[in-house]
Formats: sequence, structure tokens, C-alpha cells
Amino acid sequence: MRILIISKNFPPKIDGVGDYSYHLKKELSKDGSVEEIYVATSVNEAFKTNKYFFFFYNWSIREFIKLKGFICENAIDYILFQYVPYSFSRLGIPLLLPFKLNLLPVKCVTVFHEIAVGYELPNPKSWIIASLQRLIAWKIAYTSDAVITSTGLYEKLLKKFSKKIYRIGIGPNIIAEQQSLTTLKNNIVISSFSNRINRELLKAVKILIEEEGIDVRLVGLGYIPDNSRITLEKEIAHLGLDHAVSLMGILEENEFIQHLIDSNIYLQIEPVDKNNKGGVSLKSGALAVAMSCGLPIVITKGQMTDSDILRHKKEVYYTTNSAENITQSIEYLLKHPELLDRLGKGSFNYYKENMTWSTIASKYVSVLNSL
Repeated sequence: MRILIISKNFPPKIDGVGDYSYHLKKELSKDGSVEEIYVATSVNEAFKTNKYFFFFYNWSIREFIKLKGFICENAIDYILFQYVPYSFSRLGIPLLLPFKLNLLPVKCVTVFHEIAVGYELPNPKSWIIASLQRLIAWKIAYTSDAVITSTGLYEKLLKKFSKKIYRIGIGPNIIAEQQSLTTLKNNIVISSFSNRINRELLKAVKILIEEEGIDVRLVGLGYIPDNSRITLEKEIAHLGLDHAVSLMGILEENEFIQHLIDSNIYLQIEPVDKNNKGGVSLKSGALAVAMSCGLPIVITKGQMTDSDILRHKKEVYYTTNSAENITQSIEYLLKHPELLDRLGKGSFNYYKENMTWSTIASKYVSVLNSL
């Protein structure tokens, strides 16, 4: 089979969906039934250095016609369309996209990484955008030959509009597959991704150090926008945590992985509102990276947190987005090292069984063969 992956972003540009497309392409190319894989992207650097790439800028009608020609010239059999609303419209409302996809001359599988923004009660504009995005997503799901998504919530939202729908988790954008063997010492290291660190987590670190007498170090990993980094550094300084919090930024893969496996706990805080909207789910590549390192994982639980792994306490431990509850969760785990060990082994085993890129690619091939 000959496959075209359509992804707005692709390495070297830093982007979660782009990384996903890269790893998926790399793994699918190893499958004996896949003859060739092509990529359509708007990242010019990727296009210039790869033979089997098609470059598009803004998904205009002219470019769409060229894309149809590219599909026919290369005898493409299937399209894997990576969908995020804002990837194909500056306003996040790609009204013509479902009709364009319907005109493509081959079978199309749409991968929904996002569906729509949430409704914000005081903001009428958000209701218009959120409603239109849902309508567009439903139309795309109806037009597609199959739909893939990573969360139960998205599956529920799209199920009635799709001919075939499959749930496939997100793999790690940095692959470790090396279980952390770090034991509890006097100095406790908690890792998180820098863009997940918020004021409540910082306050929890301060409480652990100053009130509970626990020597804790918080390590922030990965990319964080400059303005967010400046705000976060000011908060760290305001709380007097310069000695306890390190923002490492973007690192070489081996150094990045080493920081993770040297940690005692991985903590991922995602917002959860009073209506339970939000929370951590398996569409998080950051979570997949931590699981591939076999770390004990602490997360916030919300409406998004409904995948199989998050229905049980074998693989993850729950907290809420408050300094008090984060503190209590960390203290409890530190007092129960056997639970830490079980959580670490549980997350690593779940990753090996469900979230490796070879497993994900195999599921994709099964989907394509079913069409």
C-alpha cells in the first residue's frame, strides 16, 4: 500500500502533531505491506530535504488541486489526515475542509488530535467558534472512510457521525523504553514538563520543603514559550524557589531521558474546571514519554481522563490542581515506596503493551486493511 500523511507541521518544526506524524511515518515504513509513505506538510525545511514530500502553504483551492495531482501521480492508496482545527484555518474554522476531503480520489482516514475549543459562558464569540468547530468535525468524521482518535471523550463525540471509529493512543515523541530504577533518597526529584508547571505546583514544592522538611527538587523539561518562561521564572523567584526548581528547556534526547529516569516521580498537572472539564489523557505525548521511562506518575483527573489506563490505580495516581492536594499526594507516595514501585512498573508495562510506536503502527495497518 502507498500512504500519504497530511500534517500541517513536521520536524524540524517543534510541534506535537508533527512529531506524531514523524514517528508514525518512520514506523509504518518498516511494515512489509507498506510500499511507500509520502508526507504533505507546510514546513518548507522538511519538504526541501525529503524526496517523498508535498509542500502546501495555506490549503488554498489551487494547492488542493495540486495535491490531487500529486496523489494521482504517485498512485496513493490511503490518506492519513492529521486534524487540528487551527492547522487549516487561522480562525480555527476550516469551513470548506470537509468538502475538499470528500473530493480526494482515495480513501481517507482522519486522525482527530483536537475537535473543538470549549464553551466559555461570558464569551459569545467562543460559543460561535466552538459550535462551528464541532459541526466541521462531525462533517469531517462523516466524510472520512474511518476515524482515529486517542481518547474516549473524542470517540464518544464522533461515534454517531463516523462509519468506522478506532481509539489508538499517542506514542512518545522521545523514545526511552528504559525503566527508571531510582530509589528514594534524602533528595527527592520530581520531574514535569516545563509548560505544565503552574503556581499551585510551585506552592506545593514550597510547602514540602519549608513545612514538611522534605528536600525536593522540581525539574522542568522541554520547550516553553519565552513569555511563559519569563512569567514562570518570576513566580519561582517570588516564592524563593530558585534553589529548588530548574527549567532545563530543550535538551539532547539522551540528556532529556536521563533527567527523567533520574526522577522519583513524574507529575503532570492539567487544568480541570468546576464542571470537571479538562484533565490528563492518553492524547498526551508527554505522558507517553514518562511511561516509557517507567516512572511513578501523578496526574490531575477530569473529563478527558477516561481512557482504560486511567480508570484504575495500577498505572497512575490522582491528585487535583491545588497546592494542598499535590502536597498530600507526594507525601503519601513518599511514605509508601511499595506503591511507588507498583506505579512505576504499571506505567512501564502499560506502555510496552499499548503505546510503543510499533504497536501503534500495527493498529494503523489493521485499520487500513479493513477499508
